[in-house]
Amino acid sequence: MAEEPVHSVSVDCECPSEEMEIRQGDILIQYSIGRPVPSKLHAVINADCDLAQDKTGGHIAMLKIVPFREYVRVNWAQRKLKRSLDRKIDQLASSIEKGRVQKDPAVLPISREALVDWLKKATSLEIAKSVYDDDGPKLRLHKLVEGTKLAMECAEDMASDPFSRLARMRCVETGGASQTEIAKLTQSAAQELARLPDDVFFIAEIPGIQGMGHAVLLRSMVTADLACVTTKFSDAKMLLPEAHCRIARLKPAYKYGLAQQFSLMYARIGLPDDHSAAHHLVLETLSSTLDEKK
Repeated sequence: MAEEPVHSVSVDCECPSEEMEIRQGDILIQYSIGRPVPSKLHAVINADCDLAQDKTGGHIAMLKIVPFREYVRVNWAQRKLKRSLDRKIDQLASSIEKGRVQKDPAVLPISREALVDWLKKATSLEIAKSVYDDDGPKLRLHKLVEGTKLAMECAEDMASDPFSRLARMRCVETGGASQTEIAKLTQSAAQELARLPDDVFFIAEIPGIQGMGHAVLLRSMVTADLACVTTKFSDAKMLLPEAHCRIARLKPAYKYGLAQQFSLMYARIGLPDDHSAAHHLVLETLSSTLDEKK
């Protein structure tokens, strides 16, 4: 990237003049010690009226923007990784509880935290022997514990990003080749992200920033001192140690789309789990009741 972003044509962005004030939907690049940092982009989310009337308390609210590839390799993959590991731990917990209850019907369930701690401190064989006496169940549990331990090792390997850890976990589970599992994950990401989750807003292209596809993370909001936000590259170089300079602005349709999606996400009201359980129960019994005549 050049020291100052070069304007280019974009589907969803425009380039306002330096004289135009900071407004909602402006895309800012962070400057560190007088130089732009292309990996640190944000979208202004304050309402235009608050900005125009100086009602922001001297700060500006911004949403983090990341390349879409990074979103897939980090955010999307981390969610998948957590779900996969949680599923394996839940399966193991169910098997262990079954064996413990067979030995002692009055035994209290082991907590998830205690189970994870046990997995880290004891060997697979030690755990299997403590739960089952018979060789058959003991061997099956031993394999299940071993698989869960390997999955935990993959998930906790901070030397690689979540996508690489997820691919490695899949290789351990299936015995497949690394490239095969990576290809499957890539296809899965493309299918799942054809419709983005509610906490992500897509930007096709940002003028002056290399690569197509960016994700605005609606849950990653930060603030900056308004005095360190500028529309001029020359000012950004002088504001030390850090500044935020506008490089583009979302066109009206996309600006209002971002604001609407952001407000709707935070306006949602979470309902109790028993309400959701009742909903699922009705759906499960629906097929048997639709043809009944009242």
